[in-house]
Amino acid sequence: MLTNEPGSEKDPFVASQRYTLALYDRDWDAAERAAPVLSQKHSLQWSFPELGRDFWVGVIARLKGDETSARAAFMRARAQQEEEIRGHPEDAVLLADLGLIDAGLGRREEALNEGRRAMELFSSVKNLYTEAYVRKSFAIICAWTGERELALGQLEALIKIPGSYTYGNFRLSPMWDPLRGDPLRKNRRLLSAERNTLQITPDFSKWRCARLRPGVTSGLARSHPRQTLVSAN
Repeated sequence: MLTNEPGSEKDPFVASQRYTLALYDRDWDAAERAAPVLSQKHSLQWSFPELGRDFWVGVIARLKGDETSARAAFMRARAQQEEEIRGHPEDAVLLADLGLIDAGLGRREEALNEGRRAMELFSSVKNLYTEAYVRKSFAIICAWTGERELALGQLEALIKIPGSYTYGNFRLSPMWDPLRGDPLRKNRRLLSAERNTLQITPDFSKWRCARLRPGVTSGLARSHPRQTLVSAN
């Protein structure tokens, strides 16, 4: 349907849909074709809205193993992010995004420090959207820098924030790949909490999450046992 839409090949919104679907399908070539058409800023509104095209170009290059192209894209994204931060040095979201970019560049200590600083700043904002955004960003920073325990700790907190994420994103997005196959016991607790918290409703046009009382499951959940984010072996 997206392929047949007239003019869609130049539409940034359609490109964002194509990019996301290709990312979830792990079709790196299709995602790479869509990436140049993404909006320069706020490229994927339902993922990390403040991040722009260069970051997502870097992500797909990294997934394809093209370290040279990934580094070039992340460096462009970093220059833009630093310019934004100069005008808003206490913005938790901007700092969290910078941490993600530095994690992509392999700057482990810088990424973790920026993520921790963003975590400190969001507590004064008292905004659930900001908290969810920063926690999710810090979780990915930790995952990408090898701090699995810290990443899982952020996810434990994240699942308590209503509407802060979707099961589909956790299950399908390669952004979480560094956590897959992790046998940590904390991981089992996280998945158990998720089973009691989330319901995937039978609306196949999009993923929707709903709060449940412990022990309540939908017919869909009973008939289609959910695969876990990571292995519990």
